[in-house]
Amino acid sequence: MAWTIRALGHPVDGEPVRWQGSLSSKVLPHGVLACRAGVLNLLSDGVGAGIRHWAAVGAITQTRVRRKPITVAYADVEVPERLAVVETASNRTVFDLLVKMTDPGRAVAELEALAREGRLGRGAISTLLDLSRNHPTPSIDQLLAEIQAHRIV
Repeated sequence: MAWTIRALGHPVDGEPVRWQGSLSSKVLPHGVLACRAGVLNLLSDGVGAGIRHWAAVGAITQTRVRRKPITVAYADVEVPERLAVVETASNRTVFDLLVKMTDPGRAVAELEALAREGRLGRGAISTLLDLSRNHPTPSIDQLLAEIQAHRIV
Protein backbone atom coordinates (compact mmCIF):
# COMPACT_ATOMS: atom_id res chain seq x y z
CA MET A 1 0.00 0.00 0.00
CA ALA A 2 1.18 3.51 -0.72
CA TRP A 3 0.19 6.94 0.48
CA THR A 4 -0.80 9.23 -2.37
CA ILE A 5 -0.04 12.72 -1.15
CA ARG A 6 -1.04 16.12 -2.46
CA ALA A 7 0.53 19.19 -0.89
CA LEU A 8 -0.38 22.80 -1.53
CA GLY A 9 1.34 25.96 -0.38
CA HIS A 10 0.47 29.63 -0.63
CA PRO A 11 3.65 31.73 -0.71
CA VAL A 12 3.39 35.17 0.83
CA ASP A 13 4.28 36.54 -2.63
CA GLY A 14 3.19 34.64 -5.69
CA GLU A 15 0.88 31.93 -6.93
CA PRO A 16 0.04 28.71 -5.07
CA VAL A 17 2.55 25.88 -5.42
CA ARG A 18 1.64 22.20 -5.57
CA TRP A 19 3.51 18.97 -4.90
CA GLN A 20 2.17 15.50 -5.56
CA GLY A 21 3.73 12.10 -4.96
CA SER A 22 3.44 8.79 -3.23
CA LEU A 23 5.33 7.12 -0.41
CA SER A 24 5.33 3.56 0.81
CA SER A 25 3.27 2.85 3.90
CA LYS A 26 5.96 0.35 4.93
CA VAL A 27 8.42 3.22 5.29
CA LEU A 28 5.89 5.64 6.79
CA PRO A 29 3.29 3.68 8.76
CA HIS A 30 0.95 6.60 9.45
CA GLY A 31 -0.78 9.07 7.15
CA VAL A 32 0.18 12.08 9.28
CA LEU A 33 3.87 11.26 8.72
CA ALA A 34 3.22 10.91 4.99
CA CYS A 35 1.52 14.33 4.97
CA ARG A 36 4.44 15.87 6.85
CA ALA A 37 6.82 14.37 4.29
CA GLY A 38 4.68 15.92 1.53
CA VAL A 39 4.87 19.34 3.20
CA LEU A 40 8.67 19.06 3.50
CA ASN A 41 8.92 18.05 -0.17
CA LEU A 42 6.83 21.10 -1.09
CA LEU A 43 9.00 23.40 1.03
CA SER A 44 12.28 22.01 -0.31
CA ASP A 45 10.98 22.44 -3.88
CA GLY A 46 9.98 25.98 -2.93
CA VAL A 47 13.46 26.76 -1.60
CA GLY A 48 14.85 25.67 -4.97
CA ALA A 49 12.52 28.22 -6.59
CA GLY A 50 13.50 30.95 -4.12
CA ILE A 51 10.38 30.72 -1.95
CA ARG A 52 11.12 30.87 1.77
CA HIS A 53 8.03 32.48 3.30
CA TRP A 54 4.61 30.85 3.06
CA ALA A 55 1.25 32.12 4.28
CA ALA A 56 0.05 28.51 4.59
CA VAL A 57 1.06 24.99 3.59
CA GLY A 58 -0.79 21.72 3.92
CA ALA A 59 -1.05 18.18 2.66
CA ILE A 60 -3.73 15.53 2.30
CA THR A 61 -3.61 11.77 1.80
CA GLN A 62 -5.99 8.88 1.84
CA THR A 63 -5.91 5.20 1.05
CA ARG A 64 -8.39 2.97 -0.69
CA VAL A 65 -9.15 1.29 2.63
CA ARG A 66 -9.81 4.44 4.63
CA ARG A 67 -12.45 6.80 3.29
CA LYS A 68 -11.71 9.76 5.53
CA PRO A 69 -8.64 11.72 4.35
CA ILE A 70 -5.74 12.56 6.65
CA THR A 71 -4.51 16.14 6.58
CA VAL A 72 -1.91 18.44 8.11
CA ALA A 73 -1.64 22.20 7.77
CA TYR A 74 0.70 24.93 8.95
CA ALA A 75 0.29 28.71 8.81
CA ASP A 76 2.99 31.36 8.47
CA VAL A 77 5.88 29.05 7.63
CA GLU A 78 9.32 30.49 7.08
CA VAL A 79 12.39 28.55 5.99
CA PRO A 80 15.39 30.38 7.52
CA GLU A 81 18.22 31.31 5.12
CA ARG A 82 21.06 30.23 7.37
CA LEU A 83 20.90 27.84 10.24
CA ALA A 84 23.82 26.44 12.17
CA VAL A 85 24.03 22.67 12.03
CA VAL A 86 22.59 21.24 15.20
CA GLU A 87 24.80 18.30 16.17
CA THR A 88 21.86 16.17 17.31
CA ALA A 89 20.05 16.77 14.02
CA SER A 90 22.72 14.91 12.06
CA ASN A 91 22.23 11.76 14.15
CA ARG A 92 18.46 11.62 13.60
CA THR A 93 16.80 9.46 10.99
CA VAL A 94 14.27 10.81 8.51
CA PHE A 95 11.57 9.00 10.48
CA ASP A 96 12.67 10.82 13.69
CA LEU A 97 12.56 14.13 11.85
CA LEU A 98 8.97 13.52 10.74
CA VAL A 99 7.76 12.21 14.11
CA LYS A 100 9.19 15.11 16.12
CA MET A 101 8.57 17.88 13.59
CA THR A 102 6.85 20.96 14.99
CA ASP A 103 8.15 23.58 12.54
CA PRO A 104 8.45 22.43 8.91
CA GLY A 105 10.41 25.53 7.90
CA ARG A 106 13.08 24.85 10.51
CA ALA A 107 13.16 21.16 9.52
CA VAL A 108 13.96 22.06 5.90
CA ALA A 109 16.55 24.62 7.04
CA GLU A 110 18.22 21.95 9.22
CA LEU A 111 18.35 19.60 6.26
CA GLU A 112 19.83 22.34 4.08
CA ALA A 113 22.50 23.00 6.71
CA LEU A 114 23.30 19.29 6.89
CA ALA A 115 23.49 19.10 3.09
CA ARG A 116 26.37 21.60 3.31
CA GLU A 117 25.65 22.87 -0.19
CA GLY A 118 22.42 24.47 0.97
CA ARG A 119 20.16 22.82 -1.61
CA LEU A 120 18.30 19.57 -1.21
CA GLY A 121 16.84 19.16 -4.67
CA ARG A 122 13.30 18.36 -5.79
CA GLY A 123 11.37 15.84 -3.73
CA ALA A 124 14.20 15.73 -1.21
CA ILE A 125 12.34 13.91 1.56
CA SER A 126 11.09 11.24 -0.84
CA THR A 127 14.68 10.71 -2.00
CA LEU A 128 15.96 10.40 1.57
CA LEU A 129 13.19 7.93 2.41
CA ASP A 130 13.92 5.87 -0.71
CA LEU A 131 17.61 5.71 0.22
CA SER A 132 16.86 4.71 3.80
CA ARG A 133 15.00 1.58 2.65
CA ASN A 134 18.30 -0.08 1.73
CA HIS A 135 19.82 0.40 5.17
CA PRO A 136 18.61 -0.20 8.70
CA THR A 137 17.56 3.35 9.65
CA PRO A 138 20.65 5.35 8.65
CA SER A 139 21.11 8.83 10.05
CA ILE A 140 20.25 11.85 7.91
CA ASP A 141 23.96 12.74 7.88
CA GLN A 142 24.84 9.31 6.41
CA LEU A 143 22.14 9.65 3.76
CA LEU A 144 23.27 13.12 2.72
CA ALA A 145 26.90 11.92 2.53
CA GLU A 146 25.76 9.09 0.23
CA ILE A 147 23.88 11.56 -1.95
CA GLN A 148 26.93 13.81 -2.26
CA ALA A 149 29.26 10.89 -2.93
CA HIS A 150 27.10 9.48 -5.72
CA ARG A 151 25.39 12.69 -6.90
CA ILE A 152 22.00 11.00 -6.49
CA VAL A 153 19.97 14.20 -6.20
